[in-house]
Amino acid sequence: MAKLPGMPAQEVISAFKGAVDFYLWNGIPCARTWPRWKFLPRSPAVQVYVDLLREAMAVWAVLPLDIRDAYNEQARGSGLMGRDLWVRAYIKGLAY
Repeated sequence: MAKLPGMPAQEVISAFKGAVDFYLWNGIPCARTWPRWKFLPRSPAVQVYVDLLREAMAVWAVLPLDIRDAYNEQARGSGLMGRDLWVRAYIKGLAY
């Protein structure tokens, strides 16, 4: 964070868009490098779940229409979608 004597002109702010973040902190003009998210690698357990979820969604896309309709009918009125019930069942090993 760098304290500035005053807020720069809009042209300067626009020129540094995506590189420098200009803001007011307690009424003091400041600048800092643009925030960047540093994603940590997923843990092996999380990666297994992500892969399983991806697989469940791929299988849902090719399920026969009558099976998808049955899941949608079962989900009616529950606040969920048939796809949600399918994914839950697939991950628990209960699906078709």
